[in-house]
Amino acid sequence: MTENSRSRPATPCDAELKPCPFCGSEPTIERWHGGGPEKRMIACISDDCHVSPWVTGETMREAAGRWNGRSSRPPRHHYPWDDDDRPEVLLCGD
Repeated sequence: MTENSRSRPATPCDAELKPCPFCGSEPTIERWHGGGPEKRMIACISDDCHVSPWVTGETMREAAGRWNGRSSRPPRHHYPWDDDDRPEVLLCGD
């Protein structure tokens, strides 16, 4: 993970950050302007990441917990139609 000039010094909690769940890059840590002096933002700013996720927390520990959280459930897909109106899906070779 990298830090910019607005970041606080590295702490043991910083070393525990997982890489970006979408591209595998190391996250950056910044002070977050929208809160108290301990509020932090953890983000992926890699040019190779097409998602660019970010989280904030009132403390570094809170932000790290949010960043490191990974769902064990597969993503849910939301379609703009009802199941009855769902278009037919054709697979290659069908």
